[in-house]
Amino acid sequence: DGKMLKNFSIRQDSWKEWEISGRPAASAVADCMEGTEKKIAYAVHVFGEKNATQFWLIMPAADFESFRPKFDAVVNTYTCP
Repeated sequence: DGKMLKNFSIRQDSWKEWEISGRPAASAVADCMEGTEKKIAYAVHVFGEKNATQFWLIMPAADFESFRPKFDAVVNTYTCP
């Protein structure tokens, strides 16, 4: 329907590095707007030997902190090929 994320701003203190299935991973959180609604964009990148896998979550800002542990739990089950 033509919605776009605007005013995309990565939180400077949000960069996190850890391992998922023994592979290096990194994530960052950004604040943004979709229309008039405040949103959060959260990206997790898992680095394999020859490729990388990205997981994205875009959701209302008000719900992010309570949902993030659930999203991270799913991402942490990923097995990198």
